Amino acid sequence: MNAFALLRRPFRRALRFDLRSYQSFRQYSTSNGDHPESLPSFTPPLSLSAKLEQDPTLFRPNDFILLRDAQKGNRSLIGPLTPGKKHETMHGSVLHDDIIGRVPRSRIATQRGHKAFTAHHPTLDDFLEINVNDAVAVCTLFRYVLHASRVCNPIYPKDAAMIVSFLDLHPASQVLEAGTGNGALTLYLARAIAGHGPTSGNPIGQIHTIDLHPKRTATANHYLSHFGRGMYAPYVRFHIGSCNEVLKEHHPTRTPFFDAAVLDMPEPWDSLEAVIPRLRNDRFLVCYLPNMTQVLELVKHIGLKRYPVAMEGCVEVDVREWEVRATVVRSRVKAGQQSSDASQVEICQEATVGLASETVKTSTSDPKEEPELAWVCRPKNYDVRGHTAFLTRFRKREMVVEKNGPVMPVE
Repeated sequence: MNAFALLRRPFRRALRFDLRSYQSFRQYSTSNGDHPESLPSFTPPLSLSAKLEQDPTLFRPNDFILLRDAQKGNRSLIGPLTPGKKHETMHGSVLHDDIIGRVPRSRIATQRGHKAFTAHHPTLDDFLEINVNDAVAVCTLFRYVLHASRVCNPIYPKDAAMIVSFLDLHPASQVLEAGTGNGALTLYLARAIAGHGPTSGNPIGQIHTIDLHPKRTATANHYLSHFGRGMYAPYVRFHIGSCNEVLKEHHPTRTPFFDAAVLDMPEPWDSLEAVIPRLRNDRFLVCYLPNMTQVLELVKHIGLKRYPVAMEGCVEVDVREWEVRATVVRSRVKAGQQSSDASQVEICQEATVGLASETVKTSTSDPKEEPELAWVCRPKNYDVRGHTAFLTRFRKREMVVEKNGPVMPVE
């Protein structure tokens, strides 16, 4: 018998054992009324498109995501997610395919095997303060205006939130924005009138934003179309040109149409003659002015022209970030180490030669006391951005005529 025949013996035995096992299982299944020929049902896994359709929170192609370094906390905005592409980091390459279809806060590993990142959907602040055009740039939040290239000075979230509060917006508001810029304030205004979510049909409320420069309008449209998968795009209408010309073209009758207006331009007093007549009575106008001299010039111009608006306030929004963390007091740790060393020296001096080893063993086996923690609570002075602008709010107070009464001003 050759060697090949000897090698085939174990395989023959295993095959005979498998056949006997299958025959025994078939006889048992037939006696119990089962159908041995029917195989157990198998549910195939869902495809990626089916998963994305069932769960809208999953990352999908064309999404912008926030990639956070789990160790240092640095964040980078990458996207749009494209199958086959990758994002280079100091820990290695992150494949877009490893992100698509994952849930938020998933641990993302690089090609080197380092699970050093977590993926998140960017908030509105994140999206506006990290440069979308330079998606590979890594920068912390609120550093975008200092390091990233931009077409104009953006409006900070603190000022945008206060402007939205000053304008008293609701989902059906018609809002005029003169000075689109990079679209930061436009997104905040659109989210305020959108309510709880995107609309299925034509929205009632609209943001009518105007800018002289087509490049700025294109940048704002880029932000709007990429944030939240373009959920606020139906609420915004872009116009290119001067504020006076656009208003005369689209609202030639000068009848009140807007529920709120915000002017972000160097000389807003040049557009008041076109804006105020088209603002509804008892509604608000907010001017974003970086310098106090501009505020004085605006108030002076309104007084000279006798526009029917009343100044309700001028504020400067200041945000101070605080550092709150636990720390160890060095003096207490140093004092504890000195007292521990002194006690060990005294024990060694008083101990006899025969008990020296026992003394050393006892002193080294004592558990070390945990150092007492203290708290550091202080403002982050190095991160204070300082002054950005003055927000001046006016309320329109046009004369009204009651049916059964005299002419009265609106307070």
